[in-house]
Amino acid sequence: MAWIAVALFAAVCVIGTFAVLRYPGAALGIAASMFVMVQFGRVMGGPFLVDRYLPYAVLAIPVVVSIMARLMRGQRILMPLSAGGIAWYLLMFWSAATLIWHYDLPAGLDLINRAQFLILFGFLVAPLLVSDLREFRQGMVCLILISVPLIGLILLYGGFAGRGLVIEHAYGDMTTNPLALSTYAGYVLIAALLMVPQKSTLWWTIYRWTAIALASWLSIQSESRGQLIFSLVIVLAFMPIARPIRNIKQFAAVSIGGLVFLSVFLYLFAGMANIDRFMAILDDPTQNRGRLVAQLFSFWAEAGPVYWLLGLGEAASMSYQIVGIYCHILTPEILAEKGIVGLIIWMCVVGYTVVHGVRLIRMSRNSIEARSLATALFAVFVFSFLVFHKQGSYLGSASSLLPASIIFIARIYATTLPQFQAFELLRRAWWARSGHAQQIGMPVPGTS
Repeated sequence: MAWIAVALFAAVCVIGTFAVLRYPGAALGIAASMFVMVQFGRVMGGPFLVDRYLPYAVLAIPVVVSIMARLMRGQRILMPLSAGGIAWYLLMFWSAATLIWHYDLPAGLDLINRAQFLILFGFLVAPLLVSDLREFRQGMVCLILISVPLIGLILLYGGFAGRGLVIEHAYGDMTTNPLALSTYAGYVLIAALLMVPQKSTLWWTIYRWTAIALASWLSIQSESRGQLIFSLVIVLAFMPIARPIRNIKQFAAVSIGGLVFLSVFLYLFAGMANIDRFMAILDDPTQNRGRLVAQLFSFWAEAGPVYWLLGLGEAASMSYQIVGIYCHILTPEILAEKGIVGLIIWMCVVGYTVVHGVRLIRMSRNSIEARSLATALFAVFVFSFLVFHKQGSYLGSASSLLPASIIFIARIYATTLPQFQAFELLRRAWWARSGHAQQIGMPVPGTS
């Protein structure tokens, strides 16, 4: 079965390389699919199981070609950022600096070494792939196009065992990361449901709803409750913002009907085996995570004032002297590993990104297409933040679009704001000169 994965990787690599020459933002869709494709390649065996770097290297080709094409066209790769993006890069620098006073340096370096390719792509390369909303659309369309064959092959040949896919290894079988599968499915749902199609052709409508059905099936098959719930809630919450809702009652009826249909579909086709886990959400789902956070905080509190301020060091919770695993909740991990300084920087990242994301949506209100894209981008950030805040880690976020969405919002907001301010000045000047200003009591220059 290894040839199936080889064919999929070859198709994405070759078609993607030619696609990014015309649509550079399509590289984002490839980068967003990378972690799940790598897991599928290892499940299918063959060269992708023997060489851990080979699948990343194959998918890196169209991404690198996209960046090189930008440079050859004279486009800027490093563009202005708003405060949220600057704070994120400052947090990355601070995370690297914590290795200097790390409490258990070998444990931190071991995790960094095992995830080095993901860290390189998630933190450094992916944030460079989009410079405006038009390129973000290209990336999300590419994500939807890849999702149908990828998820279809996973469901047909993946071989689920519990929550993950089975990787047959010479040293014993193991399973893939189920959270990566459901997070990827959540991105597909957000992209397919929130973006307003430029041309609503019949084939694209069928393809898009196929992607929605497969992503929903994959999410529940992986038994990841939070990702499925977050993606559905975010879509319902942001849908009235992304698309003009002329009839609220009709929207509510369609939303409820869609949820009922989706529930029946998943119940009938995803199998009964997962129902018990989804019903277990009524129990206390944070008990184990709370224990891990308490264990990490207890060690951090006893470490002394220096570690309170500066932190125990990046990925220190992986040390068997402390916890032995990441604590699953992002903000407490940042406080313990990066200290009070790191927590302040992280709060600035989140605060500025939320404020600028909302303002970007407001600045796009005059165009339905731009508003839907800005809303989808902000929804990707909110989904990524919620997923990794409830069960994730700082370095683990490299496998998601969390770092990229933060930088995208910061970059697009910083480049759009001057244009929006100039447009507003022109609009107000025209409004004042047309005589409407006096009718509403608006001050007119040159009058008393």
